[in-house]
Amino acid sequence: PDTVPESEKMEYVERVIYLLGLSDISDCLIGDPDSGEGISLEERKRLTIGVELVSKPKILFLDEPTSGLDAQASYKIVHFMRRLAESGQTILCTIHQPSAMLFEQFDRLLLLVRGGHTVYFGDLGHDAQTLVRYFERNGAAPCAPTANPAEYILDVVGSKTNQIDWPQMWRDSPEREQTMAEIERINELQRSGGNDHGSADDDKVYARNYMFQTKLVMRRMFVMYWRNTEYNLTRLALQVMCALIVGFTFYRLNDGAVDLQNKVFAIFECSVLSILVINQVQPEFLRQRQYYGRETSTNQYGWRAFAAAIILTEWPFSFVTNTVFFVCFYWTVGLNSITDR
Repeated sequence: PDTVPESEKMEYVERVIYLLGLSDISDCLIGDPDSGEGISLEERKRLTIGVELVSKPKILFLDEPTSGLDAQASYKIVHFMRRLAESGQTILCTIHQPSAMLFEQFDRLLLLVRGGHTVYFGDLGHDAQTLVRYFERNGAAPCAPTANPAEYILDVVGSKTNQIDWPQMWRDSPEREQTMAEIERINELQRSGGNDHGSADDDKVYARNYMFQTKLVMRRMFVMYWRNTEYNLTRLALQVMCALIVGFTFYRLNDGAVDLQNKVFAIFECSVLSILVINQVQPEFLRQRQYYGRETSTNQYGWRAFAAAIILTEWPFSFVTNTVFFVCFYWTVGLNSITDR
């Protein structure tokens, strides 16, 4: 928000980059994952987490952050999450088929079965022994010393030969009573401490005002357009080609009645050819809208800032290409060049 000094914001961003382990590539371009250029997939995962961290969330939600990664990259992500947790960040994460090495990095586990029923919610313990002992104590087969605790509990809960109603077992267990007592204690501390009242900034939809949003989004779009030389040169080439084709089709018309009709028709052809320019701009707009949809979901900026930024960014580039089109078309057709008429 506006109340935080700019120096403090930049210091926190540098701290997040350090925690992400991205200090060596902090000035690199992200690139395009389809072309393989830019940073790796694992570094993109960490960067995505960092984008959320800069807003200082009280709880960081991660949905399968290790999906699509190999074992080494998955371990780096989970190890990074462990560093965040040790620094005081609360993390709520879903994970799919973790290895034993990844599983032991977590502190607590919420295990659900089909229908959203709770089977276990509590500490894992060292090497997940607290979790394993809970299931063994309530009738599950013993866990082998070399087995993966994550796979063990999935086999126990999902076994069709096992007749134990694990959701009901959890509801009747002393572990659930302890968990509910702990939750009630935390809620009581929240109420007695008076921390349930947020700050004035919590009532704002966006952290910064409309003008700041527009300026920042427009600056980023200018950089993106300037770097996208293929898009700009293709648009310029299309304008020049269309202008020359129409210009030489109606080359050097005179002032007669027939020539006047041809001049009007040439101008009409230019208006029809503008559809080609629109079709060329549309993919870039759809790409920018994709970024907007992702970023506005976290209230980084609003649609007014996006609309103003993309219009103002297009103007300089459109002005240059339209001027080139005018120069190539106007005098080639033979339109009026006398300034005093």
